[in-house]
Amino acid sequence: MELHAAQHPIDLRLLEVFPTNQSLWCQPNLDKTFLTSSVMPLNTPLDSIGVRAFRPEDAGSLFSATRETIDLLCAWMTWCKPDYLIQDARAFVAQAMDDWKNDLSYSFAVVDLVKNEVLGSVGISQVSRRHQTANLGYWMRSSRSGLGITSEAVKMVAQFGLGGFNLRRLEIVIPEGNMASQGVAVNCGAKFEGLLRDKLILNGQSHAALMYSLVAADVD
Repeated sequence: MELHAAQHPIDLRLLEVFPTNQSLWCQPNLDKTFLTSSVMPLNTPLDSIGVRAFRPEDAGSLFSATRETIDLLCAWMTWCKPDYLIQDARAFVAQAMDDWKNDLSYSFAVVDLVKNEVLGSVGISQVSRRHQTANLGYWMRSSRSGLGITSEAVKMVAQFGLGGFNLRRLEIVIPEGNMASQGVAVNCGAKFEGLLRDKLILNGQSHAALMYSLVAADVD
């Protein structure tokens, strides 16, 4: 979900074993444990922004990003709550790491590689290996929204999902009133498939949702 430049050199230790050849991480049957120690720089006008798996040390900056954006997140995200605490951030990071290991979901942190802080997240969830499909969601902290970071991060993660993770289809379900997230979906090449009536319950209210999808042909 989108809720709408560093001049310092990148600490190369943060990049670890990132493959410079994009085809390496789009190969089928990619070793997912490799990705937990890799960072993928984004193609954005801003320097030093990347995507990687969450790590335990991310809880503090994840909490900060969430609190900065709490009103918008609580309007559109079922997991958000007004009294979101640092313990919630720690629990999310721990769960994200476990789910990654168990092939249940894949939560990526969008990070400032200079400050090594979380700016937002893109996640692949509700993975169905039987049908090779999953859900794709996203959000960005308020101070970094509207800069094109979210769209580039979503494109990167979608390429992972439809390449290295052996998925055939990613679905993006967006509340009807969330125009910023709809803009990100369009910018990423997702195809609009229709309006889903009474699809979501947000803050006790029923909402229609728009369905977008990405398949491999959309991200090549």
